[in-house]
Amino acid sequence: MRIPDSCPLPPGATVWAYLRDSGGDRQERSTDQQGEVLSAYCTQHHLVLAETFVDDARSGDSAESREALWQLLTRVRERFPQIHDRRRRQAAAQRLRHGVIVWTYARLGRDRIETAFIRNDLRMRGLVITSLADDLLTGNDDLDPLLEELLAFKAELDLKVISTEARRGLHHVVTLRDTDPTFRSYNPGWPSTGAYLGIWTAPVAPRGYQIERIVIGRRRNGSRHTVQRLIPDQAVWDRARLAWRLRVKDGATYRQVHEAAGLFRSPSGYTSFFRSRLYTGVYEFGDQVYGSPDDPFVPPLIPAEWYEIEAERRELRAARRRKGGQAQPGDEDPRQVSGGRLLSGLLVCARCGANLWVDTIPAGVISSTGQLRREWPFYWCSLLRMAAALCYIILCFVAVADTDQFQGLVCAGRS
Repeated sequence: MRIPDSCPLPPGATVWAYLRDSGGDRQERSTDQQGEVLSAYCTQHHLVLAETFVDDARSGDSAESREALWQLLTRVRERFPQIHDRRRRQAAAQRLRHGVIVWTYARLGRDRIETAFIRNDLRMRGLVITSLADDLLTGNDDLDPLLEELLAFKAELDLKVISTEARRGLHHVVTLRDTDPTFRSYNPGWPSTGAYLGIWTAPVAPRGYQIERIVIGRRRNGSRHTVQRLIPDQAVWDRARLAWRLRVKDGATYRQVHEAAGLFRSPSGYTSFFRSRLYTGVYEFGDQVYGSPDDPFVPPLIPAEWYEIEAERRELRAARRRKGGQAQPGDEDPRQVSGGRLLSGLLVCARCGANLWVDTIPAGVISSTGQLRREWPFYWCSLLRMAAALCYIILCFVAVADTDQFQGLVCAGRS
């Protein structure tokens, strides 16, 4: 990679660097390679590299999950305030001699509005932004802002193309059947029935199914292309079918289904469970539907009629809850589904006005006395809950600094 000959910062300037790649086979060692060019660039132009922030395998469509970028922005914002006077800002830039180096502006992100905000926020603090690989930039302060907008527009357009190609690849994988020649070359003993392989794209299997990993070919780098498919989970298969039967045939509530089947930790888990068409053997992925009752995508748990009955009832219940609707005997209140407490979402703290959370200490045996403890439902302040979480974080920082002091604080808190 060619090292840029020009540098907008003078020798001896202090810089921070931000490197990112999106992961995948074609970006192996991408941030390492960016770092090598960065090091050579700083050496050639006599820059002081204070710190490098790296986000490996992070998408550029959003900054929310990029921890290293937020660390960089936090560090900068804590040290350099915004300067709203243009002349003072230009003077500060010459005086501060600080900057941020990126591989390309697309590494900051592929959302042009968000990227423009980040760039402008850094420049409002008197920092200089340098790109190592955007050859389109000229170094002209009047022309480069326009070229940066073109680069941001191109980066966002590239993201749309990448997303389209990724969806196309996923849809192709989902359509694979056990008669696919490439698949059979890696699985010669697999029965040839013409059925879908049932390849699943989500990280967690729906309740009633489990994930099985299979090889369907090779990637471009030569490694095996391993994917996950859904197969029935015999440990919970019968209970999952029981849940559907109770709901459809007997008209059971979520709480009654939960007490009989016990598939989730709370009755609220059955909301998405009874909304999934996958249990009929049909997979809705993106804007496509794979499988049918005669050609199922996965082994069906229930007949299609059961799903249609539940879907129709759900729509009727929703219509009755809308403005002007009339509730019917037996309708479940939405607050009962999640917490089982009619006042959920209605109570507020008398001291601070924050919403009260509903929680429950489950029934069990008191270890100190051996007595049976009944279930204990209670409400508590959500603001207090946040404060407790903040205190825990502070204690964790104290633990890093002084383990003995941390243990003393914990013991004091327990007492």
